Amino acid sequence: MPPERTISRITSRREGKDRDPDDRARELELKRSSGKSFVSCAECRRLKIKCDKQIPCTSCHHRGCAVLCPNGSLSTGQGTRSVVAATEHLHRRISRLSSRIHQLEDALAALHAKHSREPHPLLLDSI
Repeated sequence: MPPERTISRITSRREGKDRDPDDRARELELKRSSGKSFVSCAECRRLKIKCDKQIPCTSCHHRGCAVLCPNGSLSTGQGTRSVVAATEHLHRRISRLSSRIHQLEDALAALHAKHSREPHPLLLDSI
């Protein structure tokens, strides 16, 4: 009896390998259409990191690119507005930070001038 089981196992494995590629494609399509996501999102595939296959996935959410999940591209209309808004916000933040840096440099120069005639190393143009 054991040899017959071995033969039937080998036969069934061989049949699985020789399956028609169209059968495999149909099987994948059924998995996709069942509502569950079996494929990692485009960003997780691009970065080669684990995806939890939620929409948007946790890793995209943490990286701040949830609008790209799962396709890896922005949908028309929605994306340009959010990207432009985010860019304007970043420009305002850069402007505020630059202003703050100039204020701190001026304060450091004034404070350091009381103690030394040499400019403070952090205020040199080489930085």
